Amino acid sequence: MGDRDAYREFFLQPRLPRHRRYELLRARFVERLTVKEIAARFDVSPLSVESQIRDFKRGLEKRSPMPFFLNLKPGPKSDRKKPEVREQVVRLRARGYADTDIRKALALAGMPVSVALIDQVLREEGLLGLHKRTREERERVKAEIASGKIPGLTIPQVAVPAIPEVADVRQLDLETGRTLYSRVAGVFLFVPFLLQVGLETVVATARMVGTQMIPSRNFSISPGRA
Repeated sequence: MGDRDAYREFFLQPRLPRHRRYELLRARFVERLTVKEIAARFDVSPLSVESQIRDFKRGLEKRSPMPFFLNLKPGPKSDRKKPEVREQVVRLRARGYADTDIRKALALAGMPVSVALIDQVLREEGLLGLHKRTREERERVKAEIASGKIPGLTIPQVAVPAIPEVADVRQLDLETGRTLYSRVAGVFLFVPFLLQVGLETVVATARMVGTQMIPSRNFSISPGRA
């Protein structure tokens, strides 16, 4: 295939969805091809062509035409760095790094970014709020930054199995004014519903499995059962 044929094929056989939609509609309203001719050219069904035409007309009537082309705006290109640093930002937050700590750590790794970009990534990941750190955690973060040895960033992450603490409801502190961070706090909206349907009775009647550590009620509403 010659270069000219390849250039022509780029327009007649578009591969990207937006480009394909544009050429399909152009064939209809500029070249005045019939629906059947367009369907044959782009190897789609006539119903698909009619649907595209209908949506295009509806968008124009509502003064909200389909977006075919990107409108590049001048200005800082910091967003380009976001995919490159997203994983590192999330990992550092998990290690108890504050926003300014993350900025310093990334700078040490040769990835200078603004605090605003870090905030944006954390907001998108649902990690904007930082739990109240202990003195030991703050000192550890400070020491890692000062030494430049940050696990998973400037030095390899040492795989150490995490041993979770044994849950004890007697240690749960719900005093007034205390806040708890959770990415799935929305589940508490279902508490009134569970009380209304009588979950205790349902679980007892069904004789659902349970243990002393994980009673049947807790087992039935655990994430693993969803």
